[in-house]
Amino acid sequence: MNRFIEGLLKAENGEVEHISLRAISEEELEVTFMDQRMGRYEIAYSIKNRRYSRNRLIETTLK
Repeated sequence: MNRFIEGLLKAENGEVEHISLRAISEEELEVTFMDQRMGRYEIAYSIKNRRYSRNRLIETTLK
């Protein structure tokens, strides 16, 4: 989390091209801010939810 916050602060000065935030397991959560110039960022994200229903594993991914 500290690296993510440091990246946000450096991005304000134009020193960073992309900033990432990931869960311990990258499959569960990953958010990346990519510099698109002029102070704008493209945000790519992936969130995965795993659960069991009737003894079956169900995975749902949102990107």
